[in-house]
Amino acid sequence: MDKNNSFNKFVSSLKKYPTNEVAKLFSKYERDCYKDSEKGILTEKEFDYKFYKQKIYIKPWLFPEIIYYSTSNNDHRNGTIVEDDAWDIYGLYQNYDMDKEDNHIKKSNTDENMVFTYILYGIAQQQFIYQKSHRYINRFSRNYHLLKDIEIDGESLSTIVKEKFSISLKKYVEMLTLITILSMKNVVINTEQILSIVKDKDLYLDIIDYLSVDYYECRNTKLKQDVFKVKPILHSQMDEYIVPSFCLMMYNLGDNLYWLLKDKFSKGNKFVVKFGEIFENYVYEVLLKHFSEKVVRIPRVEGKKSADFYIESDKFVYLIEVKSGVAKLDSKTAVLNQKSLDDFIKNNVTDAILQIDASAQKFKNKRIVPIVANFDVLFTEDSLLHNIENLCCVKNFNIKETILLGIDDFENFLYTYKNLEKIDKLIEDVLKDKNLLGGVKIYKLLENVRGHKNYYFKDVFNINKNILNQKTD
Repeated sequence: MDKNNSFNKFVSSLKKYPTNEVAKLFSKYERDCYKDSEKGILTEKEFDYKFYKQKIYIKPWLFPEIIYYSTSNNDHRNGTIVEDDAWDIYGLYQNYDMDKEDNHIKKSNTDENMVFTYILYGIAQQQFIYQKSHRYINRFSRNYHLLKDIEIDGESLSTIVKEKFSISLKKYVEMLTLITILSMKNVVINTEQILSIVKDKDLYLDIIDYLSVDYYECRNTKLKQDVFKVKPILHSQMDEYIVPSFCLMMYNLGDNLYWLLKDKFSKGNKFVVKFGEIFENYVYEVLLKHFSEKVVRIPRVEGKKSADFYIESDKFVYLIEVKSGVAKLDSKTAVLNQKSLDDFIKNNVTDAILQIDASAQKFKNKRIVPIVANFDVLFTEDSLLHNIENLCCVKNFNIKETILLGIDDFENFLYTYKNLEKIDKLIEDVLKDKNLLGGVKIYKLLENVRGHKNYYFKDVFNINKNILNQKTD
């Protein structure tokens, strides 16, 4: 079906129901899918298809999009919506979503070598928020560790929070944690029951209002269906604060502190430069924790490229380049902005590889293992490296052996393998595997990696019970 026809059919059905009722019901479904994913299962639903029934896997990332379209296409304030109606609407929207993706692929002027990268990276960024949302707890804690002491032109996270809410940074972090945890089981987070147990009700309402978008703002945002990634709460005309997606609340929490500070310095590049230095120093600390004096920081020479660090083992020279760039929101979806992703790859992958290559020429006696550590959550590193030999030319190592890791996987990798001897053995085995065609597959490196807790930074995702009058269920 043509995407315009499928969209019109979806909207025509959606308009029959009030937005707040649509939002609450689909928000409930999202929590149900989250519970299933915690058990390691995908949610299925049976639909009538012509003369037979067909089971399909539910895509929970579509629920917040349906809620967005309900706000932007609906003035209906009365009535209710029942489950059968909701699932009919979902089926119509999933049809539109598939038509939209198909149309995007057909119309885009894509280099055929990059199709795999665009499709896999975009889909993963859209979907894995709902399958690996726990990663954003670590990201929240890491960002607190990185940013709490930054000061630029007399401004810091503490001063920004004090100015906005008249509270300390620690209190703000506690309230963000509380709001996120409450939204795990509660769709509406300003019910009488919830407000009765929150000790500082006015502060709580101030912060959820700061995190929210009302109907008018939702309809007029340039972010469109991605709006709940930036403002994870919908303020309805019935004065309900509805959380369309617990997973998007977690996603927002992960970078809440980062964007709070970055937005303060949106003009110019002061924050970008400062954060780049801080993140590089952080990776250095992580490396020192494992390899101590074996980690060598490469001195910078103005006008010349070089990697940031090297570690020499008995068998390899590990050359490490650190990048603090974050991909734009419009590249983190199946129907992505290809230029945004191209720019991210250029600035954070190919440039890093060229910097490593410049340093690699000084090491001729051992095999080079190039490692790029990036600040962003990457999910599918192999997709970003898929066409790398056509995007970047190196002289001093095999570019197909590049290891690209987001900071979360980088930490977990080091935490699991601990020392150079174990890492050497792993890399040696991977490079010997003929099925890898002489290249490193990141997913193979991460197969046995386990997560860390309180190893590189303190976990701040917890509730100080003093901010509640009593325990919640």
